[in-house]
Amino acid sequence: MAYGTFTNGVHIVTNQGGFFNSGGGTYKILGNTGYHINAAGGSVNLFGATVNIAAGVSMTSWLIGSLNASIYTTATYTGSALLAGTKYQLFTGAVLELNGTTLPGPTAGTTDSGAQVKA
Repeated sequence: MAYGTFTNGVHIVTNQGGFFNSGGGTYKILGNTGYHINAAGGSVNLFGATVNIAAGVSMTSWLIGSLNASIYTTATYTGSALLAGTKYQLFTGAVLELNGTTLPGPTAGTTDSGAQVKA
């Protein structure tokens, strides 16, 4: 699977009750976007996935989570670093479980008072 340019858009979206699961395998990020992942009350699980990022890719943020979203990752990131973008933006009870993973993005992530990041 490959995700191309989607100017100001989102590659992966899960809304309230929605679910995205990548259970291993490799996928590619080939173009710029607003966000790679937007979990708005849904769940995103990147279990053992390998994500290859092409040279020159930028985005606002690797992921955004809100409305009690659950985001879990053990992904490995290969290829080039993102040229621009925060690692994450978390709001309104979202929980990000990194499991030792370092998300792509040159700028640290941000959270509001109701969100959590678990290393």
